Amino acid sequence: MNKIVLYLIRHGKTLCNERRLYCGKSDVSLSELGYKEILKLKSTVDYPKCRLNYTSGAKRANETFEIIFPNSKYAKKNDFFEYNFGDFEMKSYDMLKDNSDYIAWIMDESKKVKCPNGECKEEFYRRLSKALRRLFREVIEKGEEEALLICHGGVIGTLLELFCKSSKDFYTMQPSCGRGYKLEVKVDKDIEIKILGEI
Repeated sequence: MNKIVLYLIRHGKTLCNERRLYCGKSDVSLSELGYKEILKLKSTVDYPKCRLNYTSGAKRANETFEIIFPNSKYAKKNDFFEYNFGDFEMKSYDMLKDNSDYIAWIMDESKKVKCPNGECKEEFYRRLSKALRRLFREVIEKGEEEALLICHGGVIGTLLELFCKSSKDFYTMQPSCGRGYKLEVKVDKDIEIKILGEI
């Protein structure tokens, strides 16, 4: 069984983060505060340097990478884009709390209820699982043992919730903006993730 070390880092803050809006498919840039925070983190955090670097392709992920690793190359892996909230995009809980479709989605335990014009959790899980397998194969085929991916809090929390044996839940596993995890990933029939450290 092969294994790789994968560094998962959450993008910097956006206005959507600051205003607590659902933001998945919406392709927004870092806020002024987010830009400043990543610059500050860059001077204090020992970010890993890898030969294989990836982002989700979102502006906020690309911009974060370019601040931390100027003049470095990266490839975009769009299947690691954040959850598609459909009609709930760019709206807050207070704006949606009386919406029956929203209530059905947040109360859903089957993982099959979709955000209108968006994804259900089952689809999101399947998308991320396939994306991780493809990334794993690519890293191995290129003869590398580690890679770095800048993506989203929901993506990181979901991958760890699905494939990491931990007592922590989805929300607890989401790192703060600009931070993340060093992971050991094993892929055979199943995917197994072990947290090696925090970034």
